[in-house]
Amino acid sequence: EIIQSTPRSRKLLAAALATVAAGKLSSGNAADAEPLLARAEPLDPGNAVVLRDLGIARLTLGKPADAATILDRAIKLDQSPQAFLLAARAHALAGDLAAARPLYDRAVDLASRSESGTLHSGGDKESGIEVSLDWAASELGPGGDPTIAVTALERTAPLVKSGPLAARHKLALATARHAAALQALEAGNGAKALELMRASVQGEATLAARCDLAVAAVAANGAIAALTALKAISGQSCPFPPPADTQAAPILIAFTEGLSPRRAPRA
Repeated sequence: EIIQSTPRSRKLLAAALATVAAGKLSSGNAADAEPLLARAEPLDPGNAVVLRDLGIARLTLGKPADAATILDRAIKLDQSPQAFLLAARAHALAGDLAAARPLYDRAVDLASRSESGTLHSGGDKESGIEVSLDWAASELGPGGDPTIAVTALERTAPLVKSGPLAARHKLALATARHAAALQALEAGNGAKALELMRASVQGEATLAARCDLAVAAVAANGAIAALTALKAISGQSCPFPPPADTQAAPILIAFTEGLSPRRAPRA
């Protein structure tokens, strides 16, 4: 290549560099793979595999903004769900969720079922679930929107059957609904918070979820539902700042009963 550069020599050198780099990536050595791929990329700029692996290396090395630039080029050549997922993840890790969301959406669309019930060309149900899990995780981080996380996971729920991936999806959906419920509670929408918390508890009935369900029930102004939920956590230590950890349930029971003239003396 140094003696005389030709299209064939450049392509062969790029392929050799990419092959060596792929071996280093698969063994967890992104630091050594990255310069090899950076050298291969200008030799064969239309090689989607080189661009993808360079993006993966930079993501692994904690350089998401640099990875996003490369992966945005990769998705113009590689229309697979995995390519769009990588680009979305890079933008999300770089703090640009506005750019990440349409890429996640495209990845889910490519991987999941079409409206007709048939798989898209190259469709892969498990890939669709993985994309929704990744998307939800990004929305539950700083600057994210938990309601979008819930929507993304509910979108792939029909694809979930059984096994470890189904368990991960169930837990992620419960977590996202819990976060969305707290957001609704902070916004003063008790009815929506209660709806989301009930769904969250069905997926993962942790003490934290049951405690927040009780608070949401109080905020929703449903005395029977509130008292049922509060009595279910009475005597337990909720993950609230003290003294609310032990006093929230009895105080809220008294508050709820106090709203009824018949129960006011008891309160």
